[in-house]
Parts: sequence; C-alpha cells; structure tokens
Amino acid sequence: MSKEQRFKERNNYVRRLFHETQNKYPKWRIECVIEEVAKKVFLAERTVEAIVSYEGIYSDKPILKNQSNPNQTSLF
Repeated sequence: MSKEQRFKERNNYVRRLFHETQNKYPKWRIECVIEEVAKKVFLAERTVEAIVSYEGIYSDKPILKNQSNPNQTSLF
C-alpha cells in the first residue's frame, strides 16, 4: 500500500469517526467533536478540522507528479 493510499484511508477514517461522534452526541459543539476525534486518532485538532473540511492537502484530489512547466522547457 502506497503512502498516498494510507493517508487517504486515514482521512476517510477520521471523517467517518467525526460523523459518528457527531451523531452520537448531537448537542456537542463542533469544536468538542473535533477535540474528541483528535484525541482518538492522535492528531492535532487543526489537522482533524482540515481533514473533515477537505482543506488544502486533505482535499483527496489526485496529485499530479513530475509536471514540468512548459515555459521552463522553452528556455533550453
């Protein structure tokens, strides 16, 4: 299993755990749910928030590797 696949699995687990915790404790504020999930998965609260919100590198979009800039190739 590649590193990207492990991260994707982890992120899906964090999202699932967030929604399960939110359903279990509907009166909790979002910050409390994020704090509880962060404790369970040993991640920072901000990281859990980013994963749940699909922010930045946690958006699960395909990462294109080795994409060269066409302007750089015209220099040579």
